[in-house]
Amino acid sequence: MISSGYGPIKRYKIAAALYKTIKSRPDLIELRGGISEKEQSLIDEFLTDL
Repeated sequence: MISSGYGPIKRYKIAAALYKTIKSRPDLIELRGGISEKEQSLIDEFLTDL
């Protein structure tokens, strides 16, 4: 059975959106109380090369 791989793609898109928001609008992240541990782990997993 071949996996569609949609899960990792979806997680990458979430991590990329979070990273973009952190860089361009940190005020929005601060307003919502920061990022969660789960969100930070997504960023660490997918965007360590940035």
